[in-house]
Amino acid sequence: MSIFPQGGKIENGETQMQCLYREIYEEVGAAVMSAAYFDTYRRPAEFDDAIITIHTWIVSLDREPSANSEIEEICWITGSCNLLIGSVLRECIVPNLIRRELINA
Repeated sequence: MSIFPQGGKIENGETQMQCLYREIYEEVGAAVMSAAYFDTYRRPAEFDDAIITIHTWIVSLDREPSANSEIEEICWITGSCNLLIGSVLRECIVPNLIRRELINA
């Protein structure tokens, strides 16, 4: 399982799934082989004065993801990760992955 706290917005005329496939390819150079809806979170942004909606998916990729011009580094995380990560990932997504036993605590 790969976890990508990807940014990106749906482009004009694009579906949510088209956006997911495009963003993953653009940001980590891999094609989505399958995608399963995980959850949606609506929360205050960590670094901005706005409310954001984040749709999350569990995906299988055709290859290992790699950092490119938009990504500085790729690393695997666990529930006890000490990385500086955004509030939605830290407070919602990671705990939900642990509850569903998709990552270790």
